[in-house]
Amino acid sequence: MTYRYIKPLLPVVSLLLIILFSCARYTPKDILDQVESFIEVRPDSALILLESIESPESLPQQDYARYGLLLIKAHKLNRISITDDVFITYIIDYYEKHPCDDLGRAYFYAGQVFEEQEKYTEAEHYYLKALDFEGKNTRKLKAYSAYFLADIYDNNLKEYKKAIDYYQKGLDYFRQNNLFFSEENILKLIGDCYIKDQQFDKGVEMYRKSIAKIPDDSISAKAKIYRDIAVTLTELEKYPEAKYAVNKAIDVSVRNKDLAIGYAIKGDIFEKQGIKDSILYYNNKAITFAKKSKDYQTMYDAYNSMYEIAAKSNNLQLALDNYKNFNRVTEIIGQKQKYDDIKYLERKIDFEKNRSLYLKNRLKVQTIIFLVILVAVIIPIAFAYYRHRKKKYIESISQQLHDKSEIIRSVMEARSQNIEIYRKMVTLSISPQKNKYRHFLENANKILFGQDYLFEFDWEYLSSLVNQNYNGYVDKLSQSYPDMTDMEIKICVLLKSGFSLTEIADITGKSSHTIYKYSSHIRKKAGIPENKNTVEFLDSALT
Repeated sequence: MTYRYIKPLLPVVSLLLIILFSCARYTPKDILDQVESFIEVRPDSALILLESIESPESLPQQDYARYGLLLIKAHKLNRISITDDVFITYIIDYYEKHPCDDLGRAYFYAGQVFEEQEKYTEAEHYYLKALDFEGKNTRKLKAYSAYFLADIYDNNLKEYKKAIDYYQKGLDYFRQNNLFFSEENILKLIGDCYIKDQQFDKGVEMYRKSIAKIPDDSISAKAKIYRDIAVTLTELEKYPEAKYAVNKAIDVSVRNKDLAIGYAIKGDIFEKQGIKDSILYYNNKAITFAKKSKDYQTMYDAYNSMYEIAAKSNNLQLALDNYKNFNRVTEIIGQKQKYDDIKYLERKIDFEKNRSLYLKNRLKVQTIIFLVILVAVIIPIAFAYYRHRKKKYIESISQQLHDKSEIIRSVMEARSQNIEIYRKMVTLSISPQKNKYRHFLENANKILFGQDYLFEFDWEYLSSLVNQNYNGYVDKLSQSYPDMTDMEIKICVLLKSGFSLTEIADITGKSSHTIYKYSSHIRKKAGIPENKNTVEFLDSALT
């Protein structure tokens, strides 16, 4: 077919192609509808879909506000921190101008965001607005707003009478509207508040009500309530009462995990009292049951407690033994976390595969329709175009799968324990009790690193460790971000090594405020989005 025959058909072909490809894509509104339908049961997939929307700020205001609410909810359900409160403020402004039930939800999520940022006064303000909001479907909203408001009064603002009042309101909302909730847990929290407010008789009464709500066959639930009561009483230094509660928890426990946690809490009580032999005895019992149930978190806490007791007592051998066990359990927990991360990535890849397969099949069907329409006029053009698009599409999918496989491979790489050991020793050397650990650190420095002098933080040594264990991380960092200062490079490396910003302030001799400013400069220079973690972003950028 010559060009002079094809040319008159090009406008028609172009129009049909535009219609075809616009139908072959999800619109942002389609994605929002899908996310809303399954966000409660598949929050990870919901977050992936939301993040697939390109330039969400260009959406219509209504869709952008809806997108923002769903994004915040997905972050909360996936336990991902939200550091930007400007977004939720924009959403509230929009819904206050266009009132609907989503305004109440916006108030609630504003409370969640500000609470996470430890801005408790602002969080209290928005939870109260959510609680007072009247809409068509706000029963669940009121129940959870009252519960989280009570939690702020209880654990942050220490206004226990208000906490009791709002826990009770939340309990009433849950009951009146037949919503699913743990009544025994709320009653236990009310009991905690009475105890903290020195109203011991009322507190004990609430504890009894809480335990009475638990069915006799729910042994683990009953043991957990007793343990929670013991923890609260320990924090209030009511040690005899705490021991009674934890003994009740141990007595009713059947599962090895429940027994392990119970004995660990009992060890904590004796640690508060400074009774060393009992600390070691009950932590060893906790470890015995934790090993049977593979409860690595309890083993981690118990080994760490015994290590600190041995270090304070200058029992070097016992301290090293427990420190080795502590590191071994830490590595297991780290491997489990890596496994969970890998499983998440695998689910993400499976989701992308299924979504791509669906789009591919949908595209095939529409291509067939397109070919049927054009079969009599431009078969060669349609066939050639279809082959070209299919090839490009497969190449694109193959590249995406390759990139994600590389991510999985990098996550699975084992990390040396040297950096973690060095970080722990530096942490001890800058702690307020550093003089107590001086002898231990000197011996450990000699045994572990072959250095026969007082242990001190050595930037050159840490830099070399990070370079060796993370494939030239420091060098790549300097090359990739030449405008970063030496101090900013150092902070990046310390963050990569696992130090907190507060510890970095102690190491560098700077104030915490100064270190936070450096951290802000780093994020700006590296172009790190506000919802991304600095270390994870740099790992991805330098890979």
